[in-house]
Amino acid sequence: MENNNDIKQSLYDIQPGDKVYFRSNYFSTIYTVDRVTPTLIICNNTKFRKSDGNKTPAERYNYSSIEVLTPELLNQHQQKVMRANLVRQFKEIQPDRLTNEQLQQIIQITQLPNSDENI
Repeated sequence: MENNNDIKQSLYDIQPGDKVYFRSNYFSTIYTVDRVTPTLIICNNTKFRKSDGNKTPAERYNYSSIEVLTPELLNQHQQKVMRANLVRQFKEIQPDRLTNEQLQQIIQITQLPNSDENI
Protein backbone atom coordinates (compact mmCIF):
# COMPACT_ATOMS: atom_id res chain seq x y z
CA MET A 1 0.00 0.00 0.00
CA GLU A 2 2.75 2.40 -0.94
CA ASN A 3 0.53 4.81 -2.85
CA ASN A 4 -3.18 5.40 -3.26
CA ASN A 5 -3.21 3.76 -6.70
CA ASP A 6 -2.55 0.42 -4.96
CA ILE A 7 -5.69 0.64 -2.79
CA LYS A 8 -8.17 -1.96 -3.98
CA GLN A 9 -11.85 -1.10 -4.16
CA SER A 10 -13.27 -4.59 -3.71
CA LEU A 11 -12.22 -8.18 -3.11
CA TYR A 12 -12.63 -8.79 -6.86
CA ASP A 13 -9.61 -6.49 -7.42
CA ILE A 14 -7.34 -8.46 -5.08
CA GLN A 15 -4.32 -10.20 -6.62
CA PRO A 16 -1.73 -12.63 -5.20
CA GLY A 17 0.72 -10.77 -2.99
CA ASP A 18 -1.85 -8.13 -1.93
CA LYS A 19 -2.63 -7.73 1.75
CA VAL A 20 -6.12 -8.20 3.21
CA TYR A 21 -7.55 -7.63 6.69
CA PHE A 22 -8.60 -10.85 8.42
CA ARG A 23 -11.19 -10.91 11.22
CA SER A 24 -12.50 -13.74 13.32
CA ASN A 25 -14.34 -13.94 16.59
CA TYR A 26 -10.95 -14.57 18.26
CA PHE A 27 -8.48 -12.17 16.62
CA SER A 28 -7.73 -9.97 13.65
CA THR A 29 -4.55 -9.67 11.60
CA ILE A 30 -3.21 -8.91 8.16
CA TYR A 31 -2.80 -11.74 5.65
CA THR A 32 -0.96 -11.81 2.34
CA VAL A 33 -2.97 -13.34 -0.50
CA ASP A 34 -1.41 -16.58 -1.75
CA ARG A 35 -3.69 -17.39 -4.66
CA VAL A 36 -6.82 -16.13 -6.41
CA THR A 37 -9.42 -18.08 -8.38
CA PRO A 38 -12.46 -16.63 -10.20
CA THR A 39 -14.58 -16.98 -7.01
CA LEU A 40 -12.11 -17.43 -4.13
CA ILE A 41 -9.20 -15.74 -2.39
CA ILE A 42 -6.78 -18.11 -0.66
CA CYS A 43 -4.72 -16.80 2.28
CA ASN A 44 -2.89 -18.77 4.91
CA ASN A 45 -4.31 -22.06 3.50
CA THR A 46 -7.85 -20.75 4.02
CA LYS A 47 -10.43 -20.05 1.31
CA PHE A 48 -12.59 -16.93 1.32
CA ARG A 49 -15.40 -16.03 -1.09
CA LYS A 50 -14.81 -12.95 -3.23
CA SER A 51 -18.50 -12.09 -3.09
CA ASP A 52 -18.64 -11.39 0.66
CA GLY A 53 -15.20 -12.20 2.10
CA ASN A 54 -16.51 -14.99 4.33
CA LYS A 55 -14.56 -18.18 4.92
CA THR A 56 -15.69 -21.20 2.98
CA PRO A 57 -16.76 -23.69 4.08
CA ALA A 58 -18.31 -21.80 6.98
CA GLU A 59 -17.81 -23.15 10.48
CA ARG A 60 -20.61 -23.27 12.99
CA TYR A 61 -18.98 -21.40 15.88
CA ASN A 62 -16.00 -19.69 14.28
CA TYR A 63 -16.71 -16.65 12.15
CA SER A 64 -13.87 -15.67 9.81
CA SER A 65 -13.75 -13.17 6.97
CA ILE A 66 -11.42 -10.92 5.01
CA GLU A 67 -11.84 -7.45 3.59
CA VAL A 68 -9.85 -5.01 1.53
CA LEU A 69 -7.02 -3.53 3.61
CA THR A 70 -7.68 0.21 3.68
CA PRO A 71 -5.33 2.78 5.26
CA GLU A 72 -7.88 3.18 8.07
CA LEU A 73 -7.92 -0.57 8.81
CA LEU A 74 -4.12 -0.71 8.66
CA ASN A 75 -3.86 2.17 11.15
CA GLN A 76 -6.51 0.60 13.40
CA HIS A 77 -4.61 -2.71 13.36
CA GLN A 78 -1.27 -1.03 14.11
CA GLN A 79 -2.82 0.86 17.04
CA LYS A 80 -4.30 -2.39 18.41
CA VAL A 81 -0.93 -4.18 18.17
CA MET A 82 0.88 -1.25 19.79
CA ARG A 83 -1.63 -1.16 22.65
CA ALA A 84 -1.33 -4.92 23.24
CA ASN A 85 2.48 -4.58 23.39
CA LEU A 86 2.27 -1.64 25.81
CA VAL A 87 -0.15 -3.51 28.07
CA ARG A 88 2.12 -6.57 28.03
CA GLN A 89 5.12 -4.41 28.95
CA PHE A 90 3.13 -2.66 31.68
CA LYS A 91 2.17 -5.98 33.24
CA GLU A 92 5.85 -6.88 33.48
CA ILE A 93 6.65 -3.82 35.63
CA GLN A 94 7.83 -4.78 39.10
CA PRO A 95 6.57 -2.07 41.49
CA ASP A 96 9.17 -2.96 44.14
CA ARG A 97 11.92 -1.83 41.76
CA LEU A 98 10.43 1.65 41.16
CA THR A 99 11.33 4.76 43.09
CA ASN A 100 8.73 6.60 45.15
CA GLU A 101 8.68 9.36 42.53
CA GLN A 102 8.02 6.89 39.74
CA LEU A 103 5.21 5.27 41.75
CA GLN A 104 3.68 8.70 42.43
CA GLN A 105 3.77 9.53 38.70
CA ILE A 106 2.02 6.26 37.84
CA ILE A 107 -0.64 6.92 40.48
CA GLN A 108 -1.18 10.47 39.17
CA ILE A 109 -1.51 9.26 35.59
CA THR A 110 -3.88 6.40 36.39
CA GLN A 111 -6.13 8.10 38.96
CA LEU A 112 -9.71 8.31 37.86
CA PRO A 113 -11.45 11.62 38.42
CA ASN A 114 -13.30 11.67 41.73
CA SER A 115 -17.00 11.97 40.92
CA ASP A 116 -17.77 13.27 44.45
CA GLU A 117 -15.74 16.47 43.87
CA ASN A 118 -18.54 18.20 41.96
CA ILE A 119 -21.22 17.63 44.59
